Amino acid sequence: EEYVKPLDDILTYVFLPTLFGGPLNTVERELVALPTRFGGLGVHIPSVKAPRDFAASQTITENLLNGIKAQGDCVPGDSNHLTSLIKQSNEEFYKKQVESIKRRVSPAVKRAIEIANEKGSSNWLIALPIEDQGFVLNKTEFVDAVNLRYYREIRGLPSSCACGAQFN
Repeated sequence: EEYVKPLDDILTYVFLPTLFGGPLNTVERELVALPTRFGGLGVHIPSVKAPRDFAASQTITENLLNGIKAQGDCVPGDSNHLTSLIKQSNEEFYKKQVESIKRRVSPAVKRAIEIANEKGSSNWLIALPIEDQGFVLNKTEFVDAVNLRYYREIRGLPSSCACGAQFN
């Protein structure tokens, strides 16, 4: 994880502020790191994810490694069972992360997270940007959409309405 720390910093302090139009706080960074199906954007924190991925890799390849060391004639069985256990462990981990984040945010942000967790609510993030089908957002639309997703302030709005009242 120490080797990917510079990547963490670039993602957290350069890429994401550009994507959102401003810096993110610690809780928002944790939220954005979640997979889209859990209400995040899938922009992981590499130094946090690296140890878990390394442990998963060691678990899945352990039988193969032992077979190579023993110089046996047969290849060890497949690791589908181990893979499903790791997927299940990841699901539980992300569910706990979501609950932890929801306990540390305002009720409005908590509701935004719940909406982002609903089935199909993240499809716009993973859809191919096909212009003929209208699946393309320009930069401003995308920045506004991700800010709305997490109940963040949309920048660049006028302070007063065309009617003269305060814009809200």
